[in-house]
Formats: sequence, C-alpha cells, structure tokens
Amino acid sequence: MDKPVIIQLTSTQWTNGERMPSIHLTTEGQLSEQNGTWAIRYDESEATGMAGTKTKISLAPSGAVRLERRGEIEMDIVFREGQNHLSQIAMPYGTLNFQLTTSEARGRLNAEGGNVSLAYSLAFDKSQVISTNLSLVVRASEWHMPG
Repeated sequence: MDKPVIIQLTSTQWTNGERMPSIHLTTEGQLSEQNGTWAIRYDESEATGMAGTKTKISLAPSGAVRLERRGEIEMDIVFREGQNHLSQIAMPYGTLNFQLTTSEARGRLNAEGGNVSLAYSLAFDKSQVISTNLSLVVRASEWHMPG
C-alpha cells in the first residue's frame, strides 16, 4: 500500500571539475514496500528540468538503488556501490549512451520514511563527465501540500 510522504531532495553536480548550483526541492510522493524492496515515487518539476517525468527510486535488500524515470525522460539505472557499467537515457531529442561509475549507493527506508544517498559519475563519449551527489530524505505525511 502506498503511503503519502514528503521528500526533501538535494542534488549537486560537477561538470569538468566545476560545481553547478545545487538543487533543493521538497515535494510530495508515495512510499511503498514489496518483498523487502522499498520504493519512493514522485513527479519531477520545472525545478529539476524534468517536468512531465515520473521518478521511482527503489532500495533493494541487497543495497542496490534503482532509478527509473518515465515520461519526457526515460531511464532505468541500477546503482551498485563500486561498480561501472554502460547504460543509456532516452531524451526527447534522442538517446544518450554513457558510462556509469557509482561511488555511493545506500539508504535506509521503513514505513516512517528514511533516506537514500547516491554519488555517481556519468561519462558521455569519454569527453564530458558529470558527477552527481543525490540525497533524498523521506518522512511520512498525514497532510498534503497545496497543489
């Protein structure tokens, strides 16, 4: 059963060693659990540059974190700490292939909320590297934000 939650998201990115402004976002979402895997679902907004996209972040008992996006941007990536692999993102203007290097993938979720932390780098065509630290803090909500 989905439980309403408030999600505080912080994302910081670096491109070629230059830090970009951090994104801080608070939004409503849903938290659910199935077979030991916890999932957070929320709608992206203009603030993240991905309006029209639905995001699901799952935390498996193994510690793997899965990021799924559906809508304007399509992606399905599994982050495992210390692993590298090739993947792709479907964008409105075409598909981007990239090398993913995960330095951190961890979290702790339960029926009251919790947190998920990711640190990873995406290398596009071996020329541009984008490094990201993503943090989500989730807490149960008995109320809804005005909408």
